[in-house]
Amino acid sequence: MKKISVLFLFLFALIPFTVKGAHVVFYMGQIEAVRNAKKLPISNGAMLQSGDIITTGPKSILNIAYDDGSRVEILENTSIMIGADGVKNSSSVVLIFGSVKGKFAKLGKDKKVYTSTTICAIRGTEFQISAGRDGSSRIDLQEGALAISNNYGFEDMKQGEKLEVELSKAPFKTKRNISAEEWMNEKESELASDPEKKTDQFRVYIDDLSKDSKEKTKLVRSLPRMPDEETEAQLAKTEDDAIDNLFISQALSLSLENLANDFKDYENKDVHKNFRRLKKEADALHKLRRKIYGDVQEVRLRHQEARKSILDKHNESKMKIKGNIR
Repeated sequence: MKKISVLFLFLFALIPFTVKGAHVVFYMGQIEAVRNAKKLPISNGAMLQSGDIITTGPKSILNIAYDDGSRVEILENTSIMIGADGVKNSSSVVLIFGSVKGKFAKLGKDKKVYTSTTICAIRGTEFQISAGRDGSSRIDLQEGALAISNNYGFEDMKQGEKLEVELSKAPFKTKRNISAEEWMNEKESELASDPEKKTDQFRVYIDDLSKDSKEKTKLVRSLPRMPDEETEAQLAKTEDDAIDNLFISQALSLSLENLANDFKDYENKDVHKNFRRLKKEADALHKLRRKIYGDVQEVRLRHQEARKSILDKHNESKMKIKGNIR
């Protein structure tokens, strides 16, 4: 099999929203950055935008800092994306493959790191998150707390704990005494030895996410068009879910693009074809999830207009009452 490449270029349509306060503070070695399918020069102090993809080579690292003091270190042989296409000013890290370390300040609202199978909600934490090219994830928590979730389950992590996630499975804590690097090598070996099995697992995973998204479409359509306290809470949760789902499908699409390229010259030509087919299915899933997010924004806009209309009528009635009193 052709050796899986470290550096690659994603020709992926992205909307460039500026990420407030996310900037490069240190880099070393071979770094490739892509914005709107064009290579981007990297320098200390460079501001990052939603949609930027950064890939590190062997013995290379890059550090990102946020205004609140939080930092993310992109380790060697890793690719990430900043933010999500279509979510304005999004700055969460999407880990496509490799490993990142983070030290996050305590915030009023969780920051998150995403892989193709995992949502990591961060609460004042020091951690390392790894993503195999096969879609699996591994989290090592040094300090603080993490809430790990996906479509199949949820786990709260405490200091010193390790957790793994496989395709189409709930997160589970592990006591296996291997390093993140050893875990990555193990997953790489499994993928290389049986890529056909992995394409089957990805297909099941995409089918599950597609069914869930169709249910989410029905849910959004059922949201009341007039705002009240209960509806607003439901809308807020639906919006958060829609954003999480966008990040997951985006990571999945980028991961499958990479796999299709890596197996282009594989001896079994069906493997490459299957990964290409899966990439198209992941793109269709992502398109559906973007529509769901857009529909949620339309409902929110209607609520805002309804509240303004009610307030305007209330103020108009008050003015009439005052006029009659005079």
